[in-house]
Amino acid sequence: MSTTTARNYYEQYTDTDAVALLQSLPAANPRVFENEWLDFKSGRAVNDPDNLARIWSKTVGAFTNNEGGVLIFGIEADKDKSTGIDCANAIELVPDVNWLISKLTELSRFATDPPSTGIEYKALPLNDSSAEGFVVCLVPEGKVKPYRAEKADKRFYLRMGDSAKEPSVALLRQLFYPQFKTKALLKMRAEHAGGSEKRILHLSCLFINIGSSTIEQGVLDINTTDLHIFAQPSCFPGSEYTGQGLPPYFHPSQKLTINLYMQAAGGGRYNSFKFTLYQRHCEAINQTYTVDFIYGDFVVGDNESRTVETVFAPDYSSSTD
Repeated sequence: MSTTTARNYYEQYTDTDAVALLQSLPAANPRVFENEWLDFKSGRAVNDPDNLARIWSKTVGAFTNNEGGVLIFGIEADKDKSTGIDCANAIELVPDVNWLISKLTELSRFATDPPSTGIEYKALPLNDSSAEGFVVCLVPEGKVKPYRAEKADKRFYLRMGDSAKEPSVALLRQLFYPQFKTKALLKMRAEHAGGSEKRILHLSCLFINIGSSTIEQGVLDINTTDLHIFAQPSCFPGSEYTGQGLPPYFHPSQKLTINLYMQAAGGGRYNSFKFTLYQRHCEAINQTYTVDFIYGDFVVGDNESRTVETVFAPDYSSSTD
């Protein structure tokens, strides 16, 4: 999985020389501007508990409704005269970095609805004997958008440029009713099963939902020249079934392992395995994907075997009925 822009910012501003880097930002040339993934807040923000709760709720909600982001306490930002965009302008340290992290952790439980999860915090005191310093927070993109800022007038916010703004009705509707795509990852391993039957292959298929939407009433069809099997045969009366069925609701991060045994084609001929994912009413929701193996790739001699693994991650557009 690729590293997000928010994660890159977080790693940059929490590295070994992070304190010196953060202290240099107000005088940096070119200026360091806020953007969709980066926000600065003065350390004075912690002095007013109600204001802190509002800032945190609004910022977390805006970042989770977008692509995530990094909030840095300890730097004051002001509008740049030439661009009109907020940029790092002065150092205003957090009085007690560990206290602030404890407070933000507490506030996070009630900052948004639904609650935002996976937030990371890094305390960066000026030195070992000081409580003053910076606090860097990584807010990941939300998985169940939209998120409402509970302590900021119970409104929805979206990070746009250098600020959190209320989205338009059309954009808010898209957050509530997104066009989901089911993202699937299939790992397949084939190996000689052993025993007296030299050309019997053991196929181990690991199917993972790595998307953000649930596969409803899913069917994984595995078709070969020697064997035709469905992971859930109820949609296909009369079909042979020797595998394990998909749950009615196959949620994100869930895994399914299917073990098959088949007689491989000899003489260097290909064994083709075609995988099709169906969802709802047994309608195919995308094209069929084919993986080819040669029997000789797996069986070298009477008692030897070779294992290979093929990984592919197609995107399936989910049915809209």
